[in-house]
Amino acid sequence: MKFFKNKFVIGIFCLILALVVVVMVMPKNTGKTVDVIKLNNTVDANTQITDNMVRKVTIPEDANVSGAITEKEKVVGKYTTTQIYKDDFIVDGKLSDSPTNSNLYALNNGEEAISITVKDLASCVTGKLIEGDVVSIYYYDTTEKKVIENPLLKYVEVLATSNSSGVDVSTAAMDENQDDNIPTTLTLKVSREQAEALTKMEYEGNIHVTFVARGEKAANYIQK
Repeated sequence: MKFFKNKFVIGIFCLILALVVVVMVMPKNTGKTVDVIKLNNTVDANTQITDNMVRKVTIPEDANVSGAITEKEKVVGKYTTTQIYKDDFIVDGKLSDSPTNSNLYALNNGEEAISITVKDLASCVTGKLIEGDVVSIYYYDTTEKKVIENPLLKYVEVLATSNSSGVDVSTAAMDENQDDNIPTTLTLKVSREQAEALTKMEYEGNIHVTFVARGEKAANYIQK
């Protein structure tokens, strides 16, 4: 009987000890709050945030996340780099000072984006290509010493032209440094087969691009 009584006492002691530990490790509500900036509605990637799109929300300090933006001025005017939901915390990594190429977010199933190196201005119509242009791709086979024309690459849409720093030439054009306005890569909308062909060209020869069409005329060449 004494044995069971001792077990009962020990059990009660352990239960009390467990409750004390739980109380000690439970996060304490300090009562402190912090203001954070959130969106009024879900916003897609590459959207410029305006003043009427955001609101200030007061939350408990211990419910905040690291890096959450707390000042509206640090959000308004920026561009989203990814889709942000209405109640998401907004952090710097989800924002950009300038828009990214919108066509990269509009690829359909079966479409891919690939970048190719432009050897010099003569290889890309002296750098006059812009987003939305339709071009044809050729390459000079340095082994066979001849120009290769691939029917798969007869009409390809340009998604972006970038300089050596990876900045869109259309954006760099506002800079006084003319070297920033010279494209070194072209980003193209392609199918998987076209991507494979371009990858092979990139490593086996010198790629040359010819201009085909722009604007409304371009649509005649890229319609499925």
